[in-house]
Amino acid sequence: MAQWAHQAHVGTDRSVSGCIAWVAFANGDRAMFISVADMVEDILQQSLPGFVDAVRITDLGQGVNPLRITSIRALHDQPGDSGYPKTDWINQGKQMNTKDTAGKDIKEDEAGNYYNFEVAFSYAALPGQGNHLRAKNIHLLIEFFIGMYDWLRIPIPIWIQVEQIFGVVRLRVQFIPEPPFIRNLTFALCGVPAVEVSAIPMSDKLPNILDLPFISNFVKMGIAAGTAELAVPKSMTLNMQEMLSGAAVGDTRAMGVFLITIHYCEGLSAQDNNGLSDPYVVLAYAKFGKPLYSTRIILGDLNPVFEETCVILLTMDEVKAKEDLAAMLWDSDKMSAE
Repeated sequence: MAQWAHQAHVGTDRSVSGCIAWVAFANGDRAMFISVADMVEDILQQSLPGFVDAVRITDLGQGVNPLRITSIRALHDQPGDSGYPKTDWINQGKQMNTKDTAGKDIKEDEAGNYYNFEVAFSYAALPGQGNHLRAKNIHLLIEFFIGMYDWLRIPIPIWIQVEQIFGVVRLRVQFIPEPPFIRNLTFALCGVPAVEVSAIPMSDKLPNILDLPFISNFVKMGIAAGTAELAVPKSMTLNMQEMLSGAAVGDTRAMGVFLITIHYCEGLSAQDNNGLSDPYVVLAYAKFGKPLYSTRIILGDLNPVFEETCVILLTMDEVKAKEDLAAMLWDSDKMSAE
C-alpha cells in the first residue's frame, strides 16, 4: 500500500508533496501502449539513415518496475477562477473541445464535477545489466533491417531499455455520481518528458553498443517526437466510464477471426545459466510485427505446456498486405529468439 505524505499550504494552492506513490502497470492492458509504439515506429521509419532499409518495433514490455509519482498538486477547477491555469495547460486554458482516442470531439457536459491536477512522475531502471534484471524494466525490442534493393533484408535486433524518465502531466478528471464514478480523463504533458535509454545488441556476434550515441540518440529522438503529440496545448481524453464498464465494445472492422490454441513445446535449448529456460510464445503478423497475443511465462522448463487459446481478429488490412501469422518463442530472461 502506497503511503502518501501530505503537506499543508496556506491559501488556495492545494498540493501533495514528498509522495512516494508507485504506479503499478505491469499487469495493465498492453493494447493501451500499442498506439504509442506505432507512433514511435513511424517517426523512426521517416528518419532512418541511408544504410538501414526499415525499422520495426517487435516487442514492447512494461516490465515489473513501475513509475513513481513524486508530487501531486491540485489546480483551480473552473476556467473563470483567477488561479485557473492559462499556460502550459490543455488548449492553453481556452474553452475548446478535446478529442478522444478515436479523434472524435468530446463536449463537456454539465453532469459531475471537474477537478484539475498536476502530477510529477519519474522512473529509474533497476541497477545492473543482468539478463534477469533487464526484463523487469520498461523496454523495446527493435529490429533494424539492412539489405539491398528490397530483396535482401537482414534483421538486426536491438534491445532498448528505458533507463530514466522525468516529466510532469496535468490531468482533468470528471467525477459523476453513478458507477464507476468517473467519466472522462483528459491529460496533457507539460513539455516532452526527459528520457534516457540504452541500446544492447541481441546477437553475441555484434559488439556491445550500450553507449553508442547513434542508436540511443536515434531512439530518444523518436520517443521525444511521439510524446510531443501529447504535450500542451495538445491533449488526449479517455472515456474511463466506457473503459471500466465495457460499453466501448461495439462494431468491429474484422472480417474474420483466427482461433489459435498453443499446446506445448518440446526439447527447447537452455538459455539460462541453470540449464533451463523461461519460455513464452508471442503471436504477431509477420509484416506488421505488432504483438497480438502473449502466453504466460513458464519458469524453468525446457518442455513447457501452455494449453492456451486466443482469438485474433483478421481485417482487410492484413488481407491486402498478404500477411502471414508468426509465432515467436522467447525466453523471458534473455529475451532472445529460439
